[in-house]
Amino acid sequence: ARLAPLKGDLVGQFLKANDIVRVVLEKREGEQITEAASEPHLLLGGHALMQKDIECTYKKVNKRCFLIWGLTTYWVASHTKRGAPAYKDPCLSGATENCPRNGASEGYGEITQHSIQSKLTILQNLQQHIREYCDSEDFATSENVNKEELRKGDWADWALTDKSSYIDIGSGYGKVVFHAALAIGMSKVHGVEFVQARHDIAAELLAEFQREGIAAGLCQLSVRRLQRATFSFQDATAITDIRFSHVYMYDKLFDAATLELLARNLNQSTDVQVLVSYQTEKVWRS
Repeated sequence: ARLAPLKGDLVGQFLKANDIVRVVLEKREGEQITEAASEPHLLLGGHALMQKDIECTYKKVNKRCFLIWGLTTYWVASHTKRGAPAYKDPCLSGATENCPRNGASEGYGEITQHSIQSKLTILQNLQQHIREYCDSEDFATSENVNKEELRKGDWADWALTDKSSYIDIGSGYGKVVFHAALAIGMSKVHGVEFVQARHDIAAELLAEFQREGIAAGLCQLSVRRLQRATFSFQDATAITDIRFSHVYMYDKLFDAATLELLARNLNQSTDVQVLVSYQTEKVWRS
């Protein structure tokens, strides 16, 4: 069915050798057409080859962070007699001097694997979505859109490609970073997290994937893509030079002060092309 739109009477066969996916389209007369690429997502059916590895990373993250979603900077780690990590909140005991104050919002939330994939797919086909929007009734009646800018069609850098760079602000346990790195194979993917415990878990898992990925069941291509992923433990509101083409943030729990600081930094960046946010347009314009 995937080959049906192609001209001629073709049979598709997918081969994998030395981590390179080759698509062989063979005519019944015997003539062969062979295409090869090191990035299988660019080829027919290529995304399916990464799906297993994406699901593998989700399972490992879920297992590592089970029942500790509520960790914040106030919680400190200790260890039980069995060696398992345990966490306690000094603020609950009245030791408020140990509770840091910062510009970050530390609430935690996440979306599903399917939703993340849907958003990445939209970003990959952003030009098509913009064209469809420009032809829609919503565009004709909108008063908040820069219609002249959209009509110019200067969208070449907006689509998510293997040359793009991607940052997840408030990356939590790293699911979006792992997913984006594996699904797209971008030049760099980075996650910023201010809660130490969350960052530590994401960074530890990334190091394991990079060091033992094949033994953990990941293919060589996945391991190579994850080599371009990184995490940092810092306050994203303090990053004044955001050098990424695409910015993602699950900002439903960000307060007004955090959004204001982020807006200031985003406006100063000359590299940011696309911002994915869960806030309304009105919030950002204000």
